[in-house]
Amino acid sequence: PAILCLLAFELMTLLVTLSGVTSPLTQGAAVLFVGSLAFLLRHRSTHQSTVGQKRNMYTLRVFAFLFVVNIATTGFYDTSYLVLHMCSNTLVADRATLGALAQVIAAVGATAMLARYAVQSALMVIGGVITAIGVGSYLLYFGSPFYEVFVGSKAITGFGMGLLTTAAIFAVKSTETSGTALSLFIAFVIIIGTEVGLEAFEIFVQLAELAAVPEETRYQFIFVAQAVLVLSAIPLVLLKKTDT
Repeated sequence: PAILCLLAFELMTLLVTLSGVTSPLTQGAAVLFVGSLAFLLRHRSTHQSTVGQKRNMYTLRVFAFLFVVNIATTGFYDTSYLVLHMCSNTLVADRATLGALAQVIAAVGATAMLARYAVQSALMVIGGVITAIGVGSYLLYFGSPFYEVFVGSKAITGFGMGLLTTAAIFAVKSTETSGTALSLFIAFVIIIGTEVGLEAFEIFVQLAELAAVPEETRYQFIFVAQAVLVLSAIPLVLLKKTDT
């Protein structure tokens, strides 16, 4: 069921790119994806015991947290804005470099802290808040188009992502359900979350163009939606870890 759902999603996203959202083929693939997703959820609830569900719930919440945050922070949204309006490869490269550096610094610092203290949930929340501030600062692009704003926003986002991703990995490893396959699944969740974010952006842009929404309004909506998504994911890791 999971493979069927993934194949249906990939087919839908491919047709969005090739045929557009108004194509009957795309809409048919969307129906197939929704149906396969419903089948996956039904199959999961049928085959997993109540005890197993309670034991795995914390891990599932961490996965959901990572998934939603990566939808919101793929980086394509604001990079596309800069390419469109700034036309500066140097600026985009500088942002990517400093954003990655901030993410590495946060990951190293979080690893050192988590090696001594079990504060995974706290770091995930702190990382989520910092990430939300970072993506929220993208709104400054419209009123303060300065190099420092563009670079700083990416560095803040990268630092928050480094914290929360590292903490999430430690959180999953600390549960009773930890294992090699589960650790690898973290990477899968991050990759799929990123792809969902990219495809959601493409679908939204096509729909906004059909509705004749002004370009600046489109990006303002996207940047606000990014921050809201990150903030909405934080409660997933605020709940008590009593069900592991």
